[in-house]
Amino acid sequence: MSVKNTFKTLFQIIISEMRAKNTIKRIQELKFNDISKYYPKISIFYSDEKLITLKNILDKIQIIYINEKSEYPNDYPRLENLFEEQFIGRKKVFFKDFHGVTCSKADGIIPFEVFKQEEYNFYTTNSEKAYKCYEDIRNAVLQTSDDGESPIISAYQLKWNNNYYASNHGKSHRFSALCKWNEIENKDDSEFFNVTEVSIDNKIREEFLTTYHGFLIDSMTAFNAKEILEKSSIKPVIQVFPPASIELFNKDIALIAFGKKTRFDKIVDIFFENKNAIHINEYFKE
Repeated sequence: MSVKNTFKTLFQIIISEMRAKNTIKRIQELKFNDISKYYPKISIFYSDEKLITLKNILDKIQIIYINEKSEYPNDYPRLENLFEEQFIGRKKVFFKDFHGVTCSKADGIIPFEVFKQEEYNFYTTNSEKAYKCYEDIRNAVLQTSDDGESPIISAYQLKWNNNYYASNHGKSHRFSALCKWNEIENKDDSEFFNVTEVSIDNKIREEFLTTYHGFLIDSMTAFNAKEILEKSSIKPVIQVFPPASIELFNKDIALIAFGKKTRFDKIVDIFFENKNAIHINEYFKE
């Protein structure tokens, strides 16, 4: 190689490194919006079950994959297929075996055990909403459609550990109080529920863990990060699932996943260090 070509190559390398540093600087300066109002790190209904948390997250968000250009096609683990549901019929489930509910309007960020106790205290002492006895609250939760809320008749059973979650769109507070009341009075009570078994595709899970670092972030943050990377000299391959028919910033949160063993290590480190970016890989583990 001639001296001229050597200097030309070195100059191109220096320019490329300067542009890469500028991209890193722009990501460092990016405002990572707070996501706690959308996704508390500890949830009252999923505090002891990371995979069911993950399932409910993936049902609602877009996933942005960031890769380097390659002569080989990139792998995109189809996380929308990570969980499978199969109705297995009516089954007797003991209240003591429930680990949470799948829907709640509660704002509190507390473990389910604490939630049960607080709701039991409320529904046994509140002058306006207190229930006189166990049978009254049991009937209200499992039999009647009061206040326009249907009774809880369905449950999820997690195949990997056999934990149960009440499938509800209301009455989560009273169901939690009922579970605690059953415990306090040693009733060992149960009911027949329409049970759906939830399983996980381990191939998809391992594919993601092996090839990506995923971060849960605010959708506006994700949109801005995506724009910075698209306009950078790095020119990554960016794939969004599902297709962005709705712009990212119109959602609450998104998952941005960086390919491992790539030039994005320094950018990934920025996400690791930011408190408003949750490294989601840990949620894939049982």
